[in-house]
Amino acid sequence: MRPWGTSVYRVTPRSAGVAFAGLGLVLIPAVFARQLIRKKQPGSGAAVNWFDRRAIGQESQVAEWVSNVGTILGIATPFAIDWFDTHGEQDAFREDALVIGQALALSGALNTAAKYIVQRPLPETYAGVVPNRRGKPRGYRAFYSGHVASLATSLAAGCITVRRRHGRLPWRWPWVSSAALTGLVAVGRILSGKHFPSDVLVGAPVGATIGAAVPLLHARQGRHRRAWARLNRKRRWRAAVRRVL
Repeated sequence: MRPWGTSVYRVTPRSAGVAFAGLGLVLIPAVFARQLIRKKQPGSGAAVNWFDRRAIGQESQVAEWVSNVGTILGIATPFAIDWFDTHGEQDAFREDALVIGQALALSGALNTAAKYIVQRPLPETYAGVVPNRRGKPRGYRAFYSGHVASLATSLAAGCITVRRRHGRLPWRWPWVSSAALTGLVAVGRILSGKHFPSDVLVGAPVGATIGAAVPLLHARQGRHRRAWARLNRKRRWRAAVRRVL
């Protein structure tokens, strides 16, 4: 456990560069969406597997509102909590925010790549409940859910940050509450016809993995950092042996 306001991450100018590069990979494809996404006309959904087919025809406006608001609040929450947790210590907060932001940027970049490679129609595109979805790039980016992935990334990174600073908290409440909010948003994306169940089931673990991995790679010390250092030493030793041989 570290004192409140103590820096827990090791960041460099390169960390900011990676974050901005990831953000660029999220934004640039959107400019060329019409060229990157092939327009196609989905059928009634009979070809969709039985597990996902139930999402076709869902169009709850309330569920969409809940999922949108939940995602915005959930992504912002780790930053807000960290500000109070660091007592406004600018250096510590800046490092934490950069690490969480870098995780979000990398998660967004991977999600964008998957959407433009897979080009899966949204459930509402199959159902035709939104007239301007068919044949439009926006209607063919279902896999996997960006809302759920980004939310899981931010919350996981926030949980790791709290754990690094305070140790394990009672009942592991940060992880439990994060999982509950992510599940709520995932259900909302399905009931609003924005995503299939498989989209959110993939988005959640992928986002959470990135959200946990990036902070651990930036950790100042601890067993994860020590294990990484030992691995690097082994690599240098092997490289030295190869040069001698």
